[in-house]
Amino acid sequence: MTDKEAFNEFAKGVALTIGVVGALFLIVGIFGTVDPQPVAEPTPSKGTFKVIDHYKDCDLVQYQNGMLAEYRYFLDCPK
Repeated sequence: MTDKEAFNEFAKGVALTIGVVGALFLIVGIFGTVDPQPVAEPTPSKGTFKVIDHYKDCDLVQYQNGMLAEYRYFLDCPK
């Protein structure tokens, strides 16, 4: 193989590589500009309230948010 033939093979490889990369950029440019569909916001759960005990004149209330694995407690006093 002569130097001229080797250079022609190299030039064809470079041209092919540039063409493939250019085609990929063109495809990404065309299809990459599509706006994604908006994601629906999750509906907040109301949680559950349960009177679990009484302290003096108050109710001890347990609150659990259905989305979280934790409980909160508070006193609910009528005054």
